[in-house]
Amino acid sequence: MVTSRLRGRVAIITSFWGETESERIAIVRQVAGALALQFEVDVLYLNDRAEQRSSGFDSVFALHTFPLNRPQSDQRSLLRLALSPKGQSTELPDYLQTLLDDQVEQIGSVNEQIDLLNPDAVILCGELHPYDLDRIRGEQNRRIVFLPMSEMMTDLEENAAQKIAAFADQIIVTHPGEERVFNDLPRAHSPRVASLDLALSINRAATADTLFGVRFFQPFVLLIRNFPPGGAQFDHDITHEIITAVAGRVTRSDLPEESWRFTDDEIPDELPISVAEVDGESWILADNVNMLPLPVNPSRVNLWRLMAHALFTIDLRPTQTFGRETIESLMFDTPVIVPDGSAAMEHARKANAGLWFRNNGELLDCVRIMTDRSIRDRFARNGRDYVNKHHQDMDGFVERICELVLPRAEDQRAS
Repeated sequence: MVTSRLRGRVAIITSFWGETESERIAIVRQVAGALALQFEVDVLYLNDRAEQRSSGFDSVFALHTFPLNRPQSDQRSLLRLALSPKGQSTELPDYLQTLLDDQVEQIGSVNEQIDLLNPDAVILCGELHPYDLDRIRGEQNRRIVFLPMSEMMTDLEENAAQKIAAFADQIIVTHPGEERVFNDLPRAHSPRVASLDLALSINRAATADTLFGVRFFQPFVLLIRNFPPGGAQFDHDITHEIITAVAGRVTRSDLPEESWRFTDDEIPDELPISVAEVDGESWILADNVNMLPLPVNPSRVNLWRLMAHALFTIDLRPTQTFGRETIESLMFDTPVIVPDGSAAMEHARKANAGLWFRNNGELLDCVRIMTDRSIRDRFARNGRDYVNKHHQDMDGFVERICELVLPRAEDQRAS
């Protein structure tokens, strides 16, 4: 049960909002939803598709939309040179100066909106923040929280995130690799760093049964090439034929009983390992002989059904912000094989619940290793412990994010 506390006001400034399935948008919306249980929440949405400012409501959130232009200082200087009369100084005629000023109008508008809202805390989501950070803090010395949501940060020397990190009172990271990078910053440039530990939930009742046709292809591994539909597709060099050839066959003793194939008149002592492949809206099942399209809605619940009954999950997608499907797979006691240098790999490594690869040869080596049931069982236990500790307590997540954004002592001063 979430405990009661004094309410304050929190403003979230982000370019990640809306209805798409991107991990960044999902993270921001879940953080905003948790905060809305205990605070008033205003979202300042920097929208590169908006043509004009607007204000309204999105669910329980007050939503202030700003057209997003991205005029960095060097870009403005180049534009100024391009517009200035040839061979003369960079002083511009009034009408050209007005055009240039229009490009940066929303910077002042964001600051003015913050002044008007006067929040107790401001969350800066992502690295794009084209405005005066000092003015965002304001005379009230409001609390500044940075949620970078990087897609794997390895070098912050030239990164805008380093400036924001040095300015913020609190950094909240989304995966262990991001936490390591920020903790390695010089202490003078790094405030407190805490893990978001985003809580996820899965519908176990809905995933108790397999999808239609899956029993004909058990045992199987889950291969994710693209999810959700509409995203970029990755690495078609690794096909289901290659995976089935490398995985080979397993004996019944190497499988949990729920993964036995019961569709045959007699259960054979050896079974080929099949592949359930998720590639956008194309979902198929294939073994070393047959292939069956899965006529299902490419939904997250159906993905969970495959996760719940797979021997292990192979995620071919590269760097992501959070690695949601890896966490969900571990929730079903299904170990993972994921790309090196990804958020998913950071979870797999910290949990000791999977393997990672740098190239296709290493990927196939990982498949061979993962066919060993003792290894899968050990990874499954480790993954279960990891997700239970970090990603399954929704009430704990709400309390944690509220305390990180505006600690109780700050609440009392704000009142």
